[in-house]
Amino acid sequence: MFELIKATGMAASTAIAQGPSDASYLVHHGASAPATLCIEYNPDTQVADLLPAIQNELKTHQIESRIYEISGVLDQCPIWLKYSAYMEWDTPPFSSTYQPFMSRAMFTLQRSNGEIIGSSGYELGAELQMGKWSGTRNKIARAIHALVKGEIKTAQNTTNGAQP
Repeated sequence: MFELIKATGMAASTAIAQGPSDASYLVHHGASAPATLCIEYNPDTQVADLLPAIQNELKTHQIESRIYEISGVLDQCPIWLKYSAYMEWDTPPFSSTYQPFMSRAMFTLQRSNGEIIGSSGYELGAELQMGKWSGTRNKIARAIHALVKGEIKTAQNTTNGAQP
């Protein structure tokens, strides 16, 4: 009986740790989603699969993207996506080896003249740390949706983002 209780608890904690993540910090100024945008490469972000995750998530919204180092191409792209992400280390369920995980990411859409169109982010929830071990794309999906659509999409409902 004890083994069944133990297994059930471990399965529940694994499900919680890999669940979907919500967007946070949404600010959106009412602009419609762009058809194309440029992504400013951030060499300080150490999440190896973040750029492919961003680009794949943008494609689900029919947005094409290109990645550039910022040097001298501002006038070639009318809309820019800038990002940052932070990692932490911990041991996943059923393991004793420390592994990195993305704990926070911030995204900003802006015009080439610096005008901010919107911003959104992902932050690991303090309670139960929902989604801690889920993949990067799963973590950022709702933040990218909020960034380009101006609404926060959750598992239970969808609310409109703030529009100052």
